[in-house]
Amino acid sequence: MAIRKKISIKKTIAKKIEFRHKQLKFINSGEQKKMDELDRLRIYGDGRKPIDVRLLTRDEMRIGTQIKKNEYSKKVFVDYDVVICVPSYERYKKVRRLIKQFYEQPTQYTFKIIVLNDGSNSSKYNKLITEFPEIIYLKNDKSNGKALHWYCYNQMWEYLKDIECHVVLQMDDDFILCENFLNMIINIFFYEKENNNNVMAIAPHLWSFKKICEFERWWLRKDFVDGIALIDIAVIKVMEYKMKPVDVEAVSKPGVPVRAWPQISEAIVNMGGIIYRTPDSLVYHDGNDDSKLHGDVRNDNKGGVYTQKYIGKL
Repeated sequence: MAIRKKISIKKTIAKKIEFRHKQLKFINSGEQKKMDELDRLRIYGDGRKPIDVRLLTRDEMRIGTQIKKNEYSKKVFVDYDVVICVPSYERYKKVRRLIKQFYEQPTQYTFKIIVLNDGSNSSKYNKLITEFPEIIYLKNDKSNGKALHWYCYNQMWEYLKDIECHVVLQMDDDFILCENFLNMIINIFFYEKENNNNVMAIAPHLWSFKKICEFERWWLRKDFVDGIALIDIAVIKVMEYKMKPVDVEAVSKPGVPVRAWPQISEAIVNMGGIIYRTPDSLVYHDGNDDSKLHGDVRNDNKGGVYTQKYIGKL
């Protein structure tokens, strides 16, 4: 009986792997090699990093690799390589654009998207589950608003408890992805982890309140994420898959952050972890015109958030 049970489990796992392979859009090795080289030059530039950064094969990722530095090794088996969590409110066109980009970009990594419609009045949101049946679609009858925005994370992260993954891509709905984004950012995560296991998140967005800016001092910080980050699932587990309530009166004031991202940053620091910030932006912020959390201050006249050093095309 025990032998039959083991065989049955192996067959189940094999079927799951085969099913996910059929769902992915793979690109041939020649095209992938060219894209890898271009991505490395875009991200690191000549001389800043070794040229041996590459995409891992599916077998390498599942079996794991023996890492000598800092004892980092990948999980043997995951349901998805990355789970993408996106809260959205009254920005159907932008969140649809974002989801569409993820599914249209070729990638070797498996992913699951969780979208939370935080009480939007637009019925168009219901079209998402029809157009993208693979996503997990959540809907609130009433918006959490700015004061309770932290709770949006709790609602999405609750589903992470039943999913085995390497990383979580937490992001706002007002970003445009660069070409090959998912391959690029997960590649960076694995490479940086192999060199320093203390790296707990990848921050791919450089922004400024100035429309054009070559440098901001905070870009050097390794303890701060905001708006978008690829996060080691270990961080979410340490946070027990939930944010803590915030001071409602304080966050309700104009210009005051909702204090959700600082909780992620704090958890990483408390773990003794650091945040790797890419030298260029892999995403473009497109939310100044209709910001739902900071509409009173995020516009061209009062100080919008402007992406710097974006490597993609608009």
